[in-house]
Amino acid sequence: MSEQVITVDAAEDVHVAYRLFRRFGVRRLPVLDRHRVVGVIAVDDLLLDVFR
Repeated sequence: MSEQVITVDAAEDVHVAYRLFRRFGVRRLPVLDRHRVVGVIAVDDLLLDVFR
């Protein structure tokens, strides 16, 4: 588990999530809407999208 929790805002573009995965080397990102967790996106979810 990471020391610092890296999150992505629900309103952000998917490219922001790609950059966060690459920059921080995490495999999952909590998705926040006004400081409330509304979901989790995994690097595997984005990879499946690339291959479609």
